[in-house]
Amino acid sequence: MNNLIFNNTFEKGRVTYLILKERDNYVGVCLEFDLVVSEKTFEEAKESIVDYARLWLKNAAKNHLSEELLNRPAEKKYWEAYKEILTAEEKKTQAELGAKTQPKVAPNHSSTGSFQLPYINNNHGSFAFA
Repeated sequence: MNNLIFNNTFEKGRVTYLILKERDNYVGVCLEFDLVVSEKTFEEAKESIVDYARLWLKNAAKNHLSEELLNRPAEKKYWEAYKEILTAEEKKTQAELGAKTQPKVAPNHSSTGSFQLPYINNNHGSFAFA
């Protein structure tokens, strides 16, 4: 997306990943690094894109590469999918807060997560830089 401006540096920033079901595979996308993986399961896609993004960052920092590599937006279709997921999650949360009983929800075939730079692992599907 041309109108997005990231300010990721090796010292600080934010990285967002997205997992989508596409045909028979799950696609993992790192939105700020423009990295994409395809795996057979949701868990494999999530693990692969997080590992790929960590290695991307580690390699760029270790080899003193340009910080521009930390600011390359993924294709517009992935950003649009990300916005749709956030909107759906917000609507679901609002509906659950308004309902007296917990609604039954179909299994989620998409997910998002993020991490801050520098990298510190946490248990919420996201990671940060240390």
